[in-house]
Amino acid sequence: MRNLRHKSAKKIIICDILFIGTILAFGAFYLFSANSLTSDGFAIDEMRSAIKNLNQEYYSLSVYAMDAKSIKNLERRVKDLNLERVDQVSYIKAKSSSPLVLGN
Repeated sequence: MRNLRHKSAKKIIICDILFIGTILAFGAFYLFSANSLTSDGFAIDEMRSAIKNLNQEYYSLSVYAMDAKSIKNLERRVKDLNLERVDQVSYIKAKSSSPLVLGN
């Protein structure tokens, strides 16, 4: 009878150890998962911030490009560089044997 109690006590201890080990394993898994999710959240926030900054920079550059291409700006630059307005353009025909002609 004593031997039976001893075997059942061993089984209970083994079950307790397995139960505690399982709890610890799930706890470690939970901690690693929570840490991973938190670091991913911070990375996503940083990427959103970078996207916002890039969108603002894109907007600024597109406004700058539109201003640079505007007629008023081009007319002002023509005047500043002392360029002449061209009313009529005429082209010359080059012979195809000329070394200056690119492709046919």
